[in-house]
Order: sequence, then C-alpha cells, then structure tokens
Amino acid sequence: MTWRGGAGFYLIPFVETALPMQLHLSSWPEIETYLARYREAGKVDKHQYHSLYMQVKGARYKTKRALMETIHRMKEEAGRTKALADQATAAKAKAESKKDKKPAARTA
Repeated sequence: MTWRGGAGFYLIPFVETALPMQLHLSSWPEIETYLARYREAGKVDKHQYHSLYMQVKGARYKTKRALMETIHRMKEEAGRTKALADQATAAKAKAESKKDKKPAARTA
C-alpha cells in the first residue's frame, strides 16, 4: 500500500498502483525484437544495444516509435561528435604544417 498526497492522506491498494505498469508489459517483447532486428542489421552496435535493451526492459520506451527516435538521435549525436573530432585533427595538422613553414627564431 502507498500513500497518495492531497488534501487528505488515504491508503490505496498495491494492485491499483501496479496496474499501469502491467499495461505495457505486453508490448515490450515486440519492442525487444525490433531492437534485435536493428542490431542484426548493423544499425546499433553492441554497447548501444545493451544500454537500450536494459531501458526497454525497464519500460522506459513504451512504443517502437519512441525507441526509433532515440536510436536516430544517438546516431546523429555520434555523427556530430565524429565530425568535431575530424575538424580538431584537421586544425591540429594545419597548425603543425604552419609551424614547420615558419623560419627558425634567431639566437643572438
């Protein structure tokens, strides 16, 4: 039993509090198979798969659409991170080549 706050406190049975969770337990196996298909297709690597699987099992994603949007968001973020890393390495290489072209400092 749990307490429900408000103008007055009253006890509600555990069955009523657990009911909403039972409503989407029937859909998580199909979300899990959808995630497994993404893994087989190579759209999700094993680390992403594991974290997403645990979130699906914990009923974080209640629809396949929500899961798909999260996967797309993760891929976009990974792409952005990779692009920034490539830009940083290019900038470092450019700075090194510029440094090599500079004449040596005089020693007096």
